[in-house]
Amino acid sequence: MRILTITFFCCFIYATSYSQVNFSGYTDFYIAHDNDNSRKIDGQPYRLFSFMDGKKNEFSLNIVNLAMDAKFDKVYGRISLHYGDLPAQAWTGPYPAIQEAYAGVILSESFSIDAGYFLTHIGNEALLPKNNLLTSHSMVTFMEPFYHAGVRANWQVSEKFKATFLLINSMWIYVNTNENFGLGMSLFYGDDGLNVSYSGAIANESNPGISTDIYNNVNFSYKGGKTQLKAQFDLYSQIGESIKDRHTYGVSLTSHMGFNFIENLSGTARFSYVDNINGTVFTLPATTMLEVSAGFEYKPSTNSYIRIEQRVIEILDDNYLVFRNDEGRYVSMRGETLLNFGFWFDTSDLLK
Repeated sequence: MRILTITFFCCFIYATSYSQVNFSGYTDFYIAHDNDNSRKIDGQPYRLFSFMDGKKNEFSLNIVNLAMDAKFDKVYGRISLHYGDLPAQAWTGPYPAIQEAYAGVILSESFSIDAGYFLTHIGNEALLPKNNLLTSHSMVTFMEPFYHAGVRANWQVSEKFKATFLLINSMWIYVNTNENFGLGMSLFYGDDGLNVSYSGAIANESNPGISTDIYNNVNFSYKGGKTQLKAQFDLYSQIGESIKDRHTYGVSLTSHMGFNFIENLSGTARFSYVDNINGTVFTLPATTMLEVSAGFEYKPSTNSYIRIEQRVIEILDDNYLVFRNDEGRYVSMRGETLLNFGFWFDTSDLLK
């Protein structure tokens, strides 16, 4: 056993020192509180409309994530595994422990193709809190797909313009729900400081009476010396096959503004609006919803954080109330307080 351990450690150092294999890890631990008793009354395992900080009044683990990225000559790949409350809520179907698993080949300096399981190309917020300004996902991100399985063609058209084209099993899950495949596309222009992008997908999820699901997402991001701005607009539609005039829409809008007060302390505010009165987005009530969030982040180091966040969700139609107060009556609003601790490592940084 000792020989195997020493051998693995030597291979680990050799591979990472030549930048051929990179290991990374991340964990986020939290405690959350809100004024909604629907989870307890209705027997729900997690809070509604939140894949982050899903449990109430108990210390819990959002995610622990371990990943390996490898590149050998013109072949590359990634394996990323995860465990915790986030994947327990957002991942359905087979292989829930796999976040990403894909392999690819570099055909030229500007073009590559890979295939496997990968995170979605849609949206302006990342899956993991460490890559976002706030810990919670906005209501807009909550209604977006999180992952796909299929084939991607990546084309670096120029220094600032990148295009990705996808053939996927499904818009919403890894497995194919019928004999039809979905198509996806992402167009990105800009750099880390300022960029705009469009991403979308079209698929047939085989719901009764639905022939086509279409998702459109437009993003804008700006990052200056002390300020960050992010905005996105989503349009999701379904086209009916049995009823010719069935064409419903889900519209959403969200914006972020972050500001660095001092070197290790920053604050962020976010506003989100979702119009789902036609019930097009199946994860939400058939109504309109508002969300306002604000939070502060303190970074003890470059690879860790402590965050506190306040979030309020309001349902604007009294006919679709889902939150409950202390007496068990349905109410339109939920307030949340979130406290998160995060840490990550990356061997490419450790060996610099």
